[in-house]
Amino acid sequence: MKLGLKIRYSEPPGIPGFTPRMVELHLADEDLTKHWNEIIDTFSTFPDMPVVIHAPQNLYLPIKKRPLVDISSLQDKQRTMSLDVVRKTLELSGEIEADYVVAHPGGITPEPAPKKEGFVFRLISSLEELEKDYNTREILMENMPWFYWMWGEEERWYSSILLTPEDFQPVLEYTNVVLDICHAYLSTEEGSNDAIFSFFRKLRGRIKHIHLSDAAAPDRRDSSSGKARSSFAGSSGTSLTWR
Repeated sequence: MKLGLKIRYSEPPGIPGFTPRMVELHLADEDLTKHWNEIIDTFSTFPDMPVVIHAPQNLYLPIKKRPLVDISSLQDKQRTMSLDVVRKTLELSGEIEADYVVAHPGGITPEPAPKKEGFVFRLISSLEELEKDYNTREILMENMPWFYWMWGEEERWYSSILLTPEDFQPVLEYTNVVLDICHAYLSTEEGSNDAIFSFFRKLRGRIKHIHLSDAAAPDRRDSSSGKARSSFAGSSGTSLTWR
């Protein structure tokens, strides 16, 4: 097990009192367009440790409320643009010899979706398209909480897919899993430690990477308030990651 940190490309790979054994590079919306060369230069002299890349969460567009990177979107244009972002993240992963690419599944809506089958179909179709040119086993799909904060915490939207271990079954043919402890706890409004443990019980062999951060029901992620209830809490104010 290698404990590490989430970082931006411009940040040093460590914090006072802790030297990580791996890092997760979290890409901002603009990084693939504006900072490609800087990222490659940074990681050409980076300490010798495993690297995981987290794909951008929003499309880089000249508007304030940028749409999500959503490869499950029912909107063709958003899905196509989102696939381009994931492809470019995979290309960057190859350039810096990263181990995995973390991606959110999408399927996020302003109101609870009455059916999730359409999003699952789109997600599988997207993974099949990516599989033509890439090893999709290097993509780690992240489990989602019941809600999704948009544009900071301006609006609370809703997740429809990959909230539970069972939700992952249709996509395991194509991809592996990153388990977000906070998201697992918040897969229900009440918060559930049992939900966390169910991921380990049911997907243990497919979990390749873990995000560790605090959570408090109903919708507090990465909580540093001291009120976290997750059994894996203990990283207030810092996003830890391990594999």
